[in-house]
Amino acid sequence: MKYSKFVSRNLWLYFLIAFVSSWIFWVPQALISSSLLLAPSIFIDFLFSPFNPAAFGPLVSSFSPTYLNEGKRGNKEFAEKRSRL
Repeated sequence: MKYSKFVSRNLWLYFLIAFVSSWIFWVPQALISSSLLLAPSIFIDFLFSPFNPAAFGPLVSSFSPTYLNEGKRGNKEFAEKRSRL
């Protein structure tokens, strides 16, 4: 039962971090597109570029719970497992 709570907590943490880290950048982009938000041109260019951090939200959130629970070693093992797929 303890393992189940551990997995459940990590899953919720993953979705929370993925949701927040993605939408914190998508919402301003949508508001700028709708002309509801005025922003400096450098910020607009950044949001509409391929380097918008919102796209990397799920990737970052996959490493965060692993790092919190297992540290650098856990993240290294996690990355090695994912690179073999």
